[in-house]
Amino acid sequence: TDKILSAVLRVSLGESGECYLVNREGKFLAHKEPKRILTENIAQSDSFKNIFNSQRDKIAYIDYRGIEVIGASVKVGGTDWALVVEQDRAEAFQSADRLKKYIYLAIVLSTCGALISAWLLSNYLVGPIRRLSTAAGQLAGGQFESVGIQTDRTDEIGSLYTAFRDMARQLQDRQLRLEEKIVLREAELKRTDVRLKETQLAAARSQKLAALGQLAAGVAHEIRTPLTSLKLFLQSVESEIAVSIEYEEDFRMAMDQVRRMEATINRFLEFARPQEPVLALVRVEKLIEDSLLLLKPRAKQQETSIRTIIQEGLPEINGDKEQLGEALLNLMVNALEAISFRGELTVTASRDELIEHNGRWDCVRIDIKDTGPGIEKDNIIKLFDPFFTTKATGAGLGLSIVYSTIQRHGGEVQVVSNVGRGTTFSVLIPTKVDG
Repeated sequence: TDKILSAVLRVSLGESGECYLVNREGKFLAHKEPKRILTENIAQSDSFKNIFNSQRDKIAYIDYRGIEVIGASVKVGGTDWALVVEQDRAEAFQSADRLKKYIYLAIVLSTCGALISAWLLSNYLVGPIRRLSTAAGQLAGGQFESVGIQTDRTDEIGSLYTAFRDMARQLQDRQLRLEEKIVLREAELKRTDVRLKETQLAAARSQKLAALGQLAAGVAHEIRTPLTSLKLFLQSVESEIAVSIEYEEDFRMAMDQVRRMEATINRFLEFARPQEPVLALVRVEKLIEDSLLLLKPRAKQQETSIRTIIQEGLPEINGDKEQLGEALLNLMVNALEAISFRGELTVTASRDELIEHNGRWDCVRIDIKDTGPGIEKDNIIKLFDPFFTTKATGAGLGLSIVYSTIQRHGGEVQVVSNVGRGTTFSVLIPTKVDG
């Protein structure tokens, strides 16, 4: 018994572990605490029930102290004793719990590391792709200026960035070219619209001229015959009958009025039945010089200076020298009348292009510019209409005849005027065609 008790008491299981001997009545027969021996009964505790239970399926249970322990027991043969070895569960699983904490910590650290690695990998791979996707959306919306992605990478992502920038640059260049084409098309459409309106105005003016021409021809014919008879009668009276001094002024005035009416009728007839131009090669310099020769006395009288700028090497034009000379002289006289007194008249001749619906043609441009008061914008479109005039006197046929003359030569008359700063009449006449 001493040997058994000595062996039982020598068993040591950590700080809380113990080995004791208990009989079937639940009394300690051997224990490290002598005061418990044969004095304390543990028959009602879970540990005792687990010790003498035939199945003994529990490893962890509540011992006689009310503490959860891990224990094992074995019956001593030939007796009703049981040898019990127990240790507090908390102490027994302390290493396991510490290991579990380490495992949990390792799992948490591994998870955080995985998340950080995934974030870094995403930032390294997905971030550039996301920026490319954003830039592609901006590019699709036409925001070429905001597509400014840059990278220093030399891998596949860097190659993708380079290809995307090249694509964006090409798309921007193509967009700019398309915008330029659209602007050019719009400008061309505007010019076409302007030319169409000018053509419509010219057609309406031609119809009006034709109708007025027929009317003018009939009226002029009806007036010219009796007017000629009246003129011949006055001339015969003047030669055969001595006119008294008191009627001489009235007679002269009557003859002046007859001549004035005759001149007006002649302009009506010229307007109604314009002569077809007799085409020949005409030097523009000579044409301007002859017109200015007739104009200079009147310009000198109203102290108006005349300046000429003629480009060297101007080509000859196909035209009727007389009709073109009258047209230029008419425009120059109108310019002098607009200046009234002093001022400056500038005549310029240069090469240019005449743009029509069927193509472009080389032409000579003659600009007649004055420093007069200018023409109101509303009156410019009516300048070439028959009988329209802003002068106190005049039939309003001069510019209509000029317009018809230049049209018969295949040319064009243009007007640019600024109120208070003068007016420029431009005559564009096609150059001669070889062959």
